[in-house]
Amino acid sequence: MPMINAIRMINNLTAGTMTAAQLQTALATAETYGEWQQLMQFRGSVRQLFASTEAATAVANSALSTPSAATGTGSATGGTLAAATYYVKIVAVDIAGNTTNAGAESTGVTTTGSTSSIAYTWPAVSGAVSYQIWYGTTSGTEANYYTSATNSFTLTAASGTAGTLPTVNNASTAMTAVAASSTAMTAVAASSTAMTAVAASSTAMTAVAASSTAMNAVIASATARSAIYNSDTALNAISASATAITTITGNAAYQTLVNQNSTTTATAIGFTGNAIIVKLSQSWSNSSGTNMVIGNLRSGTAISGTENNSVSYNATAGVPENTWVLPAQSTAVQSNTAGSIGSTLNIGYIYV
Repeated sequence: MPMINAIRMINNLTAGTMTAAQLQTALATAETYGEWQQLMQFRGSVRQLFASTEAATAVANSALSTPSAATGTGSATGGTLAAATYYVKIVAVDIAGNTTNAGAESTGVTTTGSTSSIAYTWPAVSGAVSYQIWYGTTSGTEANYYTSATNSFTLTAASGTAGTLPTVNNASTAMTAVAASSTAMTAVAASSTAMTAVAASSTAMTAVAASSTAMNAVIASATARSAIYNSDTALNAISASATAITTITGNAAYQTLVNQNSTTTATAIGFTGNAIIVKLSQSWSNSSGTNMVIGNLRSGTAISGTENNSVSYNATAGVPENTWVLPAQSTAVQSNTAGSIGSTLNIGYIYV
C-alpha cells in the first residue's frame, strides 16, 4: 500500500501515541520521508493531522537534538595536521539536508609535529543521517567542516569546507515538508489549533519563515496572522529570516507609510487595526537624540529608546529588531523630546 508508513504515523500522532522525537526518528529514512512529503499534498490528511492538538504540537516540535560535545584522541601519525590545539563542534543533519545548531565545543586536543591526526567520537543523534565536524585552532573559531555519515570522524588535514557555523536548529524534518507544500500550509494556516502550536515553536516557525510558500499561506489567513501577532516566538523567527521579510514586503497585503517626518512636537501615526510591523527605519537629524515611542507588543503601552544618527531602530524589552506588533491605537508611533526624525521614517506593515 502506498504511503502506508506516513499514514500510520499520522494515525499514531492523532491518537497521541507518537512523540515529536519518535516522529523525527521515523523520518530519517528516504522512503518514509518521501511518503511524508507526498501525504502533505493531500488536504484531508493535513486536516486530520493538525486537527489534533497533540499531533500539531508533535509535528511543530519535531526536530533533531543538538549534538553533545565530541571527545578527541590525538595521534602523532595518520595525518598532516600541523602542531596546534584543535577544537571541534558537531552539527547534525537530517534527511532533508537541514542542520541543527552546533553542539558544545570539545576540549582542545594539542598535536605536535606535522603528521598528526585526531580521532573524534560523540553520542549519536536519533534521526540524523550525517554530521558536520566543524574545527578550528582557537576556541570559538570553528570555520571549516568535514562531513561524516557516522558519529565518529578522524581529522587528518586542516582543510575541509569553509562556512559559517550554524547557530539555529533548522532540522525540523516534518515541518520542512509541511512548509514546502502549499496544500499543507493552507490547511495549517486556516486551523487555530495548528497555528497556535506552530507559532509557539521556534523550530516550526524557523521552517515556516524560511519558506515563501509557507509565509504566503500565513499572510493570506487571518487565523494565521492572529497566531503570529500573539507569539513572540513567531515574530522573532520572522524577524530573523530574510525570506520571510522579503515575502511579506512583496505581498499585496503589505502596506507602507513613507517619509513620515516629525519634529520636536510629538507626531502620532495611527493604525485602524492590530498591525504587524515588518519594516521600521529612519534617519536622525539631531545628534542630541530623538526619543522614538513604539506601541508595545499587544499591550497598548509604549517602549522607548534613544538612537543617534542610526538607520534602524533597536527595540528593547525583547521585541525583535525588525518586526513588531502594534495594537490598534490612534498613537502607535511618534517622536518626541529633543531632536527630530530627519528625512525619513518608513513603516511597512500588514494588518492582522
